[in-house]
Amino acid sequence: MSGVKIISLEVENVKRVQAVSLAPAENGLTIIGGDNGQGKSSVLDAIMSALGGESKLPSKPLRDGAQKGEVSLALSNGLTVHRTFTPRGSYLKVSGNAGGQSVLNEFVNAFALDLSTFLQAGDRERARILLNLVGLDLKPLEESYKKLYADREAIGRLATRARQHAEAMPFDEAAGLDLLTPSEIMDELQRKLAVNAHNENLRNEAARVAQEAEAAEARMKARLKRIDELTAALEEAEAEGKAEGQRLAAARRCLVVAQSKAESLQDENVSALKSKLAEIDAANARVRKNLEREKALAEAEGHKAEYAGLTAQMDDIKREQAA
Repeated sequence: MSGVKIISLEVENVKRVQAVSLAPAENGLTIIGGDNGQGKSSVLDAIMSALGGESKLPSKPLRDGAQKGEVSLALSNGLTVHRTFTPRGSYLKVSGNAGGQSVLNEFVNAFALDLSTFLQAGDRERARILLNLVGLDLKPLEESYKKLYADREAIGRLATRARQHAEAMPFDEAAGLDLLTPSEIMDELQRKLAVNAHNENLRNEAARVAQEAEAAEARMKARLKRIDELTAALEEAEAEGKAEGQRLAAARRCLVVAQSKAESLQDENVSALKSKLAEIDAANARVRKNLEREKALAEAEGHKAEYAGLTAQMDDIKREQAA
């Protein structure tokens, strides 16, 4: 909680102070001044007694004749500290945090100035202590100074090299240092450049029109070629159509002759022949049945003969067994 500042301070009846109210500036150092015995140290003791806890309490915090003393501080971290002194003791109240004295101990040292260390320190260390107390950080300024110093050194070296280079260059006394102003020549040059630009635009336009005309001519040639192709195809189709017409006429004449011949034809009566073929098919069916019967009888005879042969072989075996 570093960098905590006192926003407002009110002290009443503490040591030599009867009543004091301060509102330190947001930035900078607030100096409490006055003659000896007017309460400068009492204000500091009041601040430390309010923030520092029991170890920072003065032996006699109450102003002579007072029965109650108070110190109130508003801090930049949002805390409000109020300490009350009575003959029976002191009482602390910290608004904005439940930590009480423990939360004050985290930053109370930031308000203290160790005078013995401060007096023994050198000027640079004293400056650092005071700047730290008022919350000022000069490091950014020191770094900016160092950077500017380095930049100045670099610019100085560039200036030296530039002067040495310039002094080594020749100087034409007759030419002097005044530049000529050829305004009339520049005007004439601008006019001629404008004419040339206009001419160039016209040339570009003519080239563009020529390209368009060339493209149109190419497209026209392509169309004429296509027309010639279509004309030749039409003539070929007309010739094929004429030949097909001749073939159609001849086919129609053949059709008339064929139809005339067909009308004069007389069909033969085949019903009697179909009846005879049916009778033959019926007779053949009976014959095929007879043939099948004969075939079956023949197979039976063949099986009978085979049966007799096997029986004879069996008889032979029996005779051979008996012998």
